[in-house]
Amino acid sequence: MCYRPFNPVTFLFWGLFTHFLFLNILMRSSPAHSRKSYTQEVWHGLLTAIEVKNPTNTAGLSTIDWWLLLRKHLLGAQQKGIDSAVMLVSWKIWKECNARVFNNRELTASQLMQEIFAEGDLWIQAGARKLACIGWPCSSVTSRVPLPG
Repeated sequence: MCYRPFNPVTFLFWGLFTHFLFLNILMRSSPAHSRKSYTQEVWHGLLTAIEVKNPTNTAGLSTIDWWLLLRKHLLGAQQKGIDSAVMLVSWKIWKECNARVFNNRELTASQLMQEIFAEGDLWIQAGARKLACIGWPCSSVTSRVPLPG
């Protein structure tokens, strides 16, 4: 058996690539329903909270194309903040999907957004400061804990 050293960058990008394929399926709403999909509700709520305008005319775009369009008109620090937000939200939606399948547990879109905001606060405390550049809302969980200097 050939030993290959673990490459975290390759692992991260492969994970994100496969996850975006999964999200691309979730982002599409059913033609029979006029309401937004669960994932679209979560993204709409997040973008509204951080006051970032969701691009228009995104029908037919892949998730990656939507992400690139979303960050196109932002400045460098804000682009990095959106990149962090995309990773965080994607991860939390993936975990929600797994919880629904394996644990028979469902959160509403607003409950998931509260979890995302709380987790984002923890990411900021851990060093993902660019999330703060996009106006990340403080949750009640970490608003009581001062950020280190």
